[in-house]
Amino acid sequence: MSKFLAIISDSSQRNFAEDVALRLALPEKEIFEGGVAAAAKFILEKRVSAKYILIDIGFPNSDVFAELDALAQNCSVGTKVVVVGDVNDLNFYRELIKRGVVEYFVKPASVDDVVTALRARPQQAQASANANGKVISFISSSSGDGSTSVALNVAYMLATKHGAETVVVDMDYQFGLVARSLDLAFSTGIKDLYSQPDGMIDETFIEKTIVSYKNNLSIIPAPRELGIMPNISAETIINLIKILKSRYKFVIIDLPHVWSEWVAVVLSESDRNIMVSQLSLKSVTHANRLLEAFENNGINRNKISILINRSGSKLKEPFSASEYALVTKHKIDFYISNDSKTMAIAEDKGQTAVEAGNSLLNKQFEEIAKSLVGG
Repeated sequence: MSKFLAIISDSSQRNFAEDVALRLALPEKEIFEGGVAAAAKFILEKRVSAKYILIDIGFPNSDVFAELDALAQNCSVGTKVVVVGDVNDLNFYRELIKRGVVEYFVKPASVDDVVTALRARPQQAQASANANGKVISFISSSSGDGSTSVALNVAYMLATKHGAETVVVDMDYQFGLVARSLDLAFSTGIKDLYSQPDGMIDETFIEKTIVSYKNNLSIIPAPRELGIMPNISAETIINLIKILKSRYKFVIIDLPHVWSEWVAVVLSESDRNIMVSQLSLKSVTHANRLLEAFENNGINRNKISILINRSGSKLKEPFSASEYALVTKHKIDFYISNDSKTMAIAEDKGQTAVEAGNSLLNKQFEEIAKSLVGG
């Protein structure tokens, strides 16, 4: 099985397919001009056995997924398929990935990107096959609501009390402080992952970005220096999550307080999304906006939990818990008490609040951790 097969929608893509074949340096190649359905029949009748398949679907018809399924039935085991097309849609991309497509590129695609995807290391496919870990994302409804401290302490509970291999991914590219709050020394992190071409992110590379804390808990840090937020592709996020799920029982993602396509991708790929909020006008207003954005992006409300942080503040809270739930039309699932003293001690010692030893906080963080293990 050494042949390269290109399925192109029209003759204008022939030179592109030729260039990909040349870069792959395979002894045989076949370029088929026509639709996916016709290509499936061609493969069956001609008994074409291809190691790599490039499909240009242009603007696909409504039957494209059924046609791709039919084509897949006629392909050999281990065939790598890359698709290029004119549709720029996240859901369309996900449907292709579910069907085993290695990568999808919106035209105009580059020869380098297609070749890199086709030559992607086998660890990626294996990671996808073994991706059994749970992904839990934490996001603040409003800046300063404390999602980072909640995420870190819940992760510590999962790693220690429940003995689960856990990684915290600090995706707050510009202002993330997870690693520094634990006094961890690091030279690499999420910046290195984002700067790599998608096909180059594999388990070996991710291993270099991980910093160990203790007791089954690892961290992928945010950058030390303040820099411009890079363009982060959906493909990078999905690939990163798949590999981490194959390695860790729990992947805890600390999201920045921003709204973008890649944040929506993380939330969509997560098994549970925990929105950390406070009983304030600012928090309830932004919580409503986020919940609406979640719904518009197809994120299931049943995957969303609301956590009220700094509950029982000495200052009078503008909203009661019942009023908050009424306004957001979402029940409150968890509460974390207002204990600035314990948090300050933990920060001073470079450790988690759980390690600082407040029994009430520990009980509350454990309640969240237990729900994730059981649910």
